[in-house]
Order: sequence, then C-alpha cells, then structure tokens
Amino acid sequence: MLQHSVTEGAVPPVLVNNATVRVRLADASGTDDTVAIRVENERNTETQFNYTLNFDGQASGVNAIENVTIVDADTEDNNVILTAAQEHTGTVTLSGGRAGDDYTVVSTLNASVIEASEQLSNLRLSVGDCPAVVRAMTTPSSPRSTPA
Repeated sequence: MLQHSVTEGAVPPVLVNNATVRVRLADASGTDDTVAIRVENERNTETQFNYTLNFDGQASGVNAIENVTIVDADTEDNNVILTAAQEHTGTVTLSGGRAGDDYTVVSTLNASVIEASEQLSNLRLSVGDCPAVVRAMTTPSSPRSTPA
C-alpha cells in the first residue's frame, strides 16, 4: 500500500515525484509474475499525487514482472510513472479512482492487455508497439463497453 500523505508546494507544470516504490522479486524467472499496489489517501492538502513504480524483476537485472495491478483509492488526480513499463508485457490492470478525477499513466505501456473496466477516473495513457487489447473501459460520460 502507498499512502498519499505528502504535501508540497509544486508549481505546475512541474511533475514533482511525491513517492517512489521499488519492488524486486526474489525469483522473477516465471512468465506470469504479478505485482499489485493500492494507493490510498492520507492527510494532505494537495489535489494531485505523482508517484513512480519501479517494478523491475530481480535485483540482478534479469527477468521481468509481466503483470501490474494498480488500485487508485485516493481522492486526488494521479500521475504514475512505470520505470520498467517495457517489461510489463502481460496485463496492466487499473481500477478505482473517482469520476471527475484524472489518472495519467505517464509511461508508454507495452502490455498485451490493459484492463481498465473498474477505473472510474478520466484515464490517460499511451500504448507502444505491442498492440494492447483494451478489454473494457469505463468513462464518466459513457456506459461500459467491451470491444467486439
């Protein structure tokens, strides 16, 4: 769990990194490794939370974490940087948020599946060369839909 409890005087458009979470697995040699994180609200006065997730396989620099799940349970707009986004080639799951808030994945995603059916915020992301299947998307102005 990552708690948003940092208050800083950031002046837009500067992207100040409020927190960095680094995860290394003891054994990332599998082909379906997953890391999940929940971002929760704590006392702060900011309206935006910027954080970096460094989920990068093993400390030796080999292997990868293929799947990432991020649950947005705070009450601010969010910008997340995935430092090893090119290694997250399985499923990236984004959920939570609130209608009217913005959730931006700053890094270009190369996942084969982007699951965002439970993400309520205005979601902004870029998809790289690996064509991702977006299974479902919820937007405040449209009903849930699943591509044919």
